[in-house]
Amino acid sequence: MDPFPLTEQGSAAEVSVTVEIVPETAATDAVTAKRVVFCRAAMRLELTTLLQTLRAVDPLPAPGADHGAAIAYCKAGHHEQAAVAVLRLAASGDAPIAALYGLATQLFHAGLARQARQVAQFLAAIWTDDPRPLALLGTIQGELSAVRDARNSLAMAAHLSRRHPGFRGVLRYSQRELLKLQFHDQPEPQGRKA
Repeated sequence: MDPFPLTEQGSAAEVSVTVEIVPETAATDAVTAKRVVFCRAAMRLELTTLLQTLRAVDPLPAPGADHGAAIAYCKAGHHEQAAVAVLRLAASGDAPIAALYGLATQLFHAGLARQARQVAQFLAAIWTDDPRPLALLGTIQGELSAVRDARNSLAMAAHLSRRHPGFRGVLRYSQRELLKLQFHDQPEPQGRKA
């Protein structure tokens, strides 16, 4: 489900995002904050409910976690802990786009698809030259049974991928997911009348 590994930044490094942590005294640990807001131009991603959810993670990762710790949590299948670690990375300004992408994927794997969709929608809106956030968004929308939206997102991801040879994996992934969705909402075949 992850066509973009957390350690790979690509064009994400070119997208600047500002981070606002409220209250400012919580800036040392974003998870304990009242709210964390990521902004780019007029686009905003405000995390309040998600923070409440992540505070309940047991055991909560140490505040100084780095990319290596986030990846270790992910590989061990501790997706909620990995989500906490990458949120902290995003809030610290250390590759925020890659970290937000990691946050969305880990939330999805942890069964928090609605929160993952919120993050993925923000990424798709601000990271417009890259098909990866659209592929992720389409996958999440499909999981949430928003089939029409999923098809649109995955079709746009495939279209963007065709223009860039470096995204062949995202193209194949998007096409495969589109094929799965093609029959998702088809009515059951009717039996023959006797």
